[in-house]
Amino acid sequence: MLFLINDLSFFKRKNVITLTICFWLVLFNFHKSFAQDSLLNKHISISFNKISTIDAIHQLQKVSGISFSYDPIIISNKSILPKAFSDTKIRIILAYLLSNREFIYEEVAQHIVINKIITKYSTLNGIVYDMETGENLIGATLQIEDIKQLTNQYGYFSISLPAHSYVLFISYIGYKTKTISVDLSKDNYLSIALERQSYQLNEVNFKPISLANESVEALSYIKNISINGINKMPYFGGEVDVLKALQNQTGIVNSSEGSSSLSVRGGNFDQNLVLIDEAPIYNPSHLFGLVSVFNIDAVKDVELYNDYIPANFGGRLASVINTKLDEGNLTSFHLKGGLSLLSGRIAAEGPLVKNRSSYLLSVRRSLTDLYNNEFKYSNINANYFDFNLKTNYIINRNSRIYFSIYHGFDHLFSDNEYTNNWSNTTSTLRLNHIYSPQLFSNFSFIFSNYNNTLSFPNFSLKNKNWITGIKDITWKADFTFYKKPENRIQFGAFITNHLFKPGETLHRDSAMSLNRIIALEYAFYYNQEIDLSKVVQINYGLRAGFFNSSETSRQGENGSPTSYFNLEPRFLISFKLNKNQKVKFAYTRNIQNIQVVQNNEQAYSSLETWLPSGPNIKPEKADMISLTYSFWKNKGTILNAAIYYKKLYNQSDILDHTQIILNPSFVNNLKFGMGKAYGFELSLQKSIKKLSAEVGYAYSRSLRSISLINNGNPYPTNFDTPNNLKVNLSYDMGKRLTLSALFNYKSGRSVTLPTGYYIENGIRIPIYDGRNTSRFPNYSRLDIEVILNPKNNKGLYLKKRIWESTWTFGIYNLYNRKNLLFYRINQDQTIKNLGFEESFSGVIPTISYSFKF
Repeated sequence: MLFLINDLSFFKRKNVITLTICFWLVLFNFHKSFAQDSLLNKHISISFNKISTIDAIHQLQKVSGISFSYDPIIISNKSILPKAFSDTKIRIILAYLLSNREFIYEEVAQHIVINKIITKYSTLNGIVYDMETGENLIGATLQIEDIKQLTNQYGYFSISLPAHSYVLFISYIGYKTKTISVDLSKDNYLSIALERQSYQLNEVNFKPISLANESVEALSYIKNISINGINKMPYFGGEVDVLKALQNQTGIVNSSEGSSSLSVRGGNFDQNLVLIDEAPIYNPSHLFGLVSVFNIDAVKDVELYNDYIPANFGGRLASVINTKLDEGNLTSFHLKGGLSLLSGRIAAEGPLVKNRSSYLLSVRRSLTDLYNNEFKYSNINANYFDFNLKTNYIINRNSRIYFSIYHGFDHLFSDNEYTNNWSNTTSTLRLNHIYSPQLFSNFSFIFSNYNNTLSFPNFSLKNKNWITGIKDITWKADFTFYKKPENRIQFGAFITNHLFKPGETLHRDSAMSLNRIIALEYAFYYNQEIDLSKVVQINYGLRAGFFNSSETSRQGENGSPTSYFNLEPRFLISFKLNKNQKVKFAYTRNIQNIQVVQNNEQAYSSLETWLPSGPNIKPEKADMISLTYSFWKNKGTILNAAIYYKKLYNQSDILDHTQIILNPSFVNNLKFGMGKAYGFELSLQKSIKKLSAEVGYAYSRSLRSISLINNGNPYPTNFDTPNNLKVNLSYDMGKRLTLSALFNYKSGRSVTLPTGYYIENGIRIPIYDGRNTSRFPNYSRLDIEVILNPKNNKGLYLKKRIWESTWTFGIYNLYNRKNLLFYRINQDQTIKNLGFEESFSGVIPTISYSFKF
C-alpha cells in the first residue's frame, strides 16, 4: 500500500513538470505570433510619389522604423503610382507596393522578411486529332483562362501552369469546340479527339492564321491554306491547284499566264523554298506550269512564309512554301478522286493497324495527250504522272514514325522530234519523340532528286542529250522546348550533301560538259517566341550556316574546295493596339547558296540549271524590313496593310544571247551585282451574309544593277509588275450551290524587245537597246465558276458509307481577253513587222468532278 502511494506521488510530480513545459512553449509561440502580428499590423501614415518599388520600401522602412530584409532580384523595380495612406496597416501597404500575391511576409528577429512564394508548375501536354480519321490536327487552338496555344505541325501541344484545376477549351475551324476539366496537381497527358461539325469533300479554303479569330495573338507571320473547307476559286481546266491558289495571294505574282512560278515580294522564282514533307522540290511544275506537283487529294496542310521567316527554314531569299501530306485514315478505308480537263486522279487511304498505323496512296495522270491537246504557241504533246505514298506507325504515346514518297515525271514530245523529260523524286523518314512533357523532337532523313533531259534530233548519239539535275541527301534534328505558355524555344541542326549536274551530255563528253559539283551544307539554328505582355510579342532567331563546294571531274578527281560561313539574324516584334488591331515590324536576313541560271524569259521553260556558290559565285544575300498593320472584326472583316523594302546582294544575271545548252563555258557569262525590291500591300476580306469577298492590291518594284548588263544601269527584272489587283467573290446560294468569280489585273511585265534588225545570210538579226526597257500590255482576266454539291448518296453497294461528290462548271477568261504570252521574231522578210504576238488562250469552258466515299 505504501508502495502504491509513493508511486502515485511520483506520477503527479511528472505531470506537473510536463504541464509546466507545455505552458511555457505555448506562451513563447503566442508571444512570437503576437510580435510578428504586431509588426505587420502596425498602423502608420505615409505618402508615396511616383518612385520605384525598391525606393518605396526604403521609405516605408524609414517611416515605420522597421527593418525589411529581401533579395532585390525578386522585386520588380518598376515605378508605382502615387498614393497616400493614413493610419494603415503595414501589411496592406506592402500588398500595394508589391502589387501581386506571389510574396509572403514573416517576422524574424524583429525584421520583416519578404520572400517570393515558390510556385509548383505542372505541364499539360498531348495531341489533338480528328475523331473520325485519327489524323492529328495542325493549328488547333487550346485555351486555359487567357492563355492560348496552337498545336504544332504534328498536332502536339504543351502548356506549363501553376498546379491547380483548370477548364480547357479546344477549337479548330470546321470542328465542334470541346471543353475539358483538367487537374494539374501533376503532369497530365491528353489525347483530345475533336468532332467535325459537318463532313464535306475536302477542297482548298484560304484562312490567314495571323487573323483567324482565336489565332491573332500567335504565329502572326504565317499564312495557312486549310484543306478542310470548300474551294471557291476558279482554276484553268477545273484543276484545283495549290500554287495557282497561292498566286492569288496579295504580294505574289506569276511570271506568265498559266505558269506555276511565283515571284514573292520581288523575288525570283528560284528564291522560294518549296517543300513536300520537308523535302525540297526543285521544279514544282507539270505541263510547263499548267499544273503543280501538289495533288489536292494528298495534301493535308500548306504554310506560306513570305515576311518573317523563322531560323529553322533557310536556303532561300523570298519565301517558304511548307507542304505536309495526309497521313491516311487510322480507323476506316476510304477512296477519293476526280477528273478535270487536265488530269484524272484517285487516292486510297486506310488503317494498316487500326488506331496505330495508316497509309495514303494517291496517283494522278494527265489527260491532255489522250485527246491530243495543242498549246497555242507550238505543236506540243505532253503528259505527266505522279504519285504520293505516306504511312506512319504509332510506337507509343511518346514516339511516332512517318515515311513518305513523292515521284513525278513529265514527258514532252514535239512534232520536230525534240523531247524533254524531267522528274522529281523525294522521300522523307521522320521520327517524332517526346523526351519530356516540355521537350518535343523530330528527326528526319530526307532524299530529293531532280533530273532534266533534253534530246535533240539530227545529233550524234554521243551528244544527243543535254542533262541537268541536282540530288540531295539530308539529315536534320529539330527540338521544341515549351518553357512556359508565353515562352517557346526551337533549336536544331541539319546537314545536306548536294550533287549538282550543271549540264552534261549522256556520256559526259569533256568538250561539251561541265564538271559535276559536290557541296556540303550544314547549319545550326535557334528561335524563340516570347510574349512580354498581353500587348507585346517578340520573335527572334539566328541561323549559322556553312557551305563547302568542289568540282569533280569525270575521272572522279575533286578540285579545290570553296567555303562560306554566314550568320542570318532575324527579329519580329508585334504590338496589339487593342482587341481588334495589331502592328508588327520584322527584319530578316536570308542567305541562298544555290541558284538557277536561265536565259529563257518564258514561264514554260522546264530546263533549269542549278549552280552552287563557288570560287566565282558568292552566296546570294537579302536583308528585308517590313511593317504591317492588321485590323479585324468578329463579323468577318479583316484588313491588312504592309510596306516592305528588300536589299539584295550578289544577284546574278547572264549576258544577252548566251547559249546555255551544249555550252560548258556559259558560266563565264554570268555577271553579278545588287538588287532591290520594295512595295506596298493592301488586302481586305469581308463577309456580308451569303457573300464573301477578298480584295487585294499590291504595288511592287524589283530592280537589278549588274555590271556589263544594261551598261551597268539599273533595270527591272523579268518579273517586275508594279500594279497588281485581285478580286475574289463567292456567293452561297444554299447548301448545294455556290457561285464564285475571280478577277485579275496587273501591269505588263518588263521585256527586252528589238528596236530594229539587220539581215545576215537571209536571216533577220534583231537589234536590242538595253535590258527590259519595254513592257507587255497590261494583263486582265475574269473567271467564273459554279460549284454543285449533289445530295449525298447511300447506295446498296456502299453499305454504311456515304458517297460525296462535287461538280464544278466554269468559264476561264470570260470576256476573251487576249493576254500576250510572248513575242516571236518573224523571219518572213516579205512582212514588215519584225515580230508577232502570241497569247495564252481565249474563252475556255471548264468542268471537273470530285468524289469521296
